[in-house]
Amino acid sequence: MATFAHLRTALIFPWGGIVLAAMLTLELPIPSASAQEEIVAPILGQEAESPPSTPEETEGTVAEAEGPIAIEQVVTDDQIEEKLRGLLPRYPGVRSVEVSVDQGVVTLTGHVEDASVQDRVRDFVRRVEGVTLVLNQTKTDAQVLTAGQLLAKRLNRFGNLVAQTWLAFLAALVVLIGSVLVAKLFSGSSDRLLAPLFESVLLRSVIGSVLALGIVLIGFYAALEVMGVARAVLSVVGLAGAVALALSFAFRDFAENFIASLLLGVRQPFRVGDFVEVAGHAGVVRALTTRATILVTFEGHQVRIPNATVFKNVIINRTASNAVRQSFDVVIGYDASAVEAQRAIASSLIEHGGILDDPRPRTLVEALEPNGVRLRSTFWLPVRGVDGDKLLSDARLKAKVALQQAGITPTPTSVSLSLSDRIDVTLTSAEGQPVVEPLPHPRAATVSPDRARSNLELDTAVAQSSNVSNDSQADPIDQALHVAQDVVGDEQDNILTHDLRPQKSVDEAHPPKQKPQADRAS
Repeated sequence: MATFAHLRTALIFPWGGIVLAAMLTLELPIPSASAQEEIVAPILGQEAESPPSTPEETEGTVAEAEGPIAIEQVVTDDQIEEKLRGLLPRYPGVRSVEVSVDQGVVTLTGHVEDASVQDRVRDFVRRVEGVTLVLNQTKTDAQVLTAGQLLAKRLNRFGNLVAQTWLAFLAALVVLIGSVLVAKLFSGSSDRLLAPLFESVLLRSVIGSVLALGIVLIGFYAALEVMGVARAVLSVVGLAGAVALALSFAFRDFAENFIASLLLGVRQPFRVGDFVEVAGHAGVVRALTTRATILVTFEGHQVRIPNATVFKNVIINRTASNAVRQSFDVVIGYDASAVEAQRAIASSLIEHGGILDDPRPRTLVEALEPNGVRLRSTFWLPVRGVDGDKLLSDARLKAKVALQQAGITPTPTSVSLSLSDRIDVTLTSAEGQPVVEPLPHPRAATVSPDRARSNLELDTAVAQSSNVSNDSQADPIDQALHVAQDVVGDEQDNILTHDLRPQKSVDEAHPPKQKPQADRAS
């Protein structure tokens, strides 16, 4: 039978009478007055009173039951609470839990492991029959434990992980090392194994390198499978590869120069202090950054070459070896003895203190030209610790003095005139008188004999005293690095190391020669 509250609802809300009549006709359970007021109040614009919230509720989570909400409960609150009190403490990750149920609304308080356990517990409770709403106000370890307790928990978890996986890690390491060793053995014998299949040496080398790399990759994958992390690592590698591919298109030039700097840093075709020629530029290597290679010319100019350009072009390292060969040419007349000139030049070069004995200097006939016989003298000089330009100048001076002492002079320069008709030429003196005496030979000295003798003595004295070790001029390479040591603009650290190769001094590379007794006496 409808109560007075039911009749009041029907009178206040016109549709309420129709609903009440339908419920009486169908013999449906009639909600209580309080429930009806809660349903009707929002429709009438009235705000239903809500229970006061507590600070804990703001940090909790709420879950509603799926499907229709029953007006009259089939399962009582006590049954729900009793069931949850027996099940929730056994749930993995639940430290402690308190359950209270009021009209199908379950409130959970307590301590769980983390947020994932908190969500799973909420979903689990929502599935219990008779539960209409779940208020999960449990707290996680991060909210309850202190910093020391959290650290101890994580260390304990790490210790358990090590205790469970150390044997698998050792097995994976053995597999990886074994694959690397097998790849090295195969790479060493790949040329012999692939010779029956491929005739090209280059093709065998490339295929051998690819197969060796494949062996290493297979071993790496097998090691990951042994540890049980293959899928996770491969997914991360795939994602990293996709990101790297996208970035490589966006920063193509930067990525190209960076990769080139890594390859140059690993292979090291040059070091700091080497004199190199790259892409038409020559200078002393000062630094290699992730962006460019910095050279310093002998004139003191700084040159920055992008690393990609350096890597792609031909690199000439003129200081990679301990010695370098130099040469100069001399042209003598056909009436002079070429053999005597060769001996004179070779002996003068051998006496020089800065020229290496091994290999010995030599002078050969380079060409037969219309103006005379061209002789070319070659000799080897130390690369480090000497002024190459000064040493080459001294060698030329010694050769000039030796040729003069042997009575050999260079052939004069001649000019040939071709005339199409006969021309009468009359030679006259300064006084206008015709000259009938023969002209002097073109190679006649243009200075007095005394002056020529004095010049020869001076050149001889300087040539005999010339020595690289006595030269006060610094090594051009060291001088270039010294000039550029305070250059502004080095945006990054140097990838290369300084040249630590042993450098022989001039005296070590070529000890002073003892002159013959006859020369010392003279």
